[in-house]
Amino acid sequence: MRKLGGFVNINVFGLVFIVAVSSIVAILDITLLKFLVYMSRFRRALAPRLDRWV
Repeated sequence: MRKLGGFVNINVFGLVFIVAVSSIVAILDITLLKFLVYMSRFRRALAPRLDRWV
C-alpha cells in the first residue's frame, strides 16, 4: 500500500506466517515420505510406484 512519503507498508506478521506455514508443510512432506518409504508395510504397497519413479 502506497503512503504519501513513498514507503511501502508490508504486514510482517502475514509474511512471517506464510513463510513459517510453508516451511512446516514442506518439511513435513519430505520427512513423512521418507518415513513411509522405510516402513515395510507401506514400502510393499508403494514398491512398484517407487521402482518406476527411480
